[in-house]
Amino acid sequence: MFTARLTESLGAPEGITSRFLIEQKVDLAACPEPLYLARERETGVRRWVKCSDGTEESLERLRNEAQILAGLSHPHLPVLQADASDADEPHLVFPWQAEVSLAKKELADLSAPDRARIAEGLVQVVSYLQAEKPPVSHNRMELDNFWVSPEILWPK
Repeated sequence: MFTARLTESLGAPEGITSRFLIEQKVDLAACPEPLYLARERETGVRRWVKCSDGTEESLERLRNEAQILAGLSHPHLPVLQADASDADEPHLVFPWQAEVSLAKKELADLSAPDRARIAEGLVQVVSYLQAEKPPVSHNRMELDNFWVSPEILWPK
């Protein structure tokens, strides 16, 4: 059971903690905005919640991400569940999935077919994004930005 004390100690904005119990703050080098693994207070369903850090640059990045993701649909891209980028406490909500960062995955321990499947998925999503009008690009193409499900190694 997650307590309000844990939620408060992780520094999420009050507007976020009123809707979510924060389980952990996720530190990603490639993500300048605060990202939390949280549970909806009403349903207990896990979500990723990405907040603004309060700067104008962060607010602009959050709004841009929401606008871009709202127009995209690909199995290897996260689905934007809620866009509150213009709320008093700007944030985005994504479904939680049991995924691990490719930066933390021991890729050398994977079979050649598994590595090839991950690479193919990443090429598919980058090709999809580049085919958009205008093309969508991420300013930090790092392993930290790519995630895979632990069991089936499905990239996101």
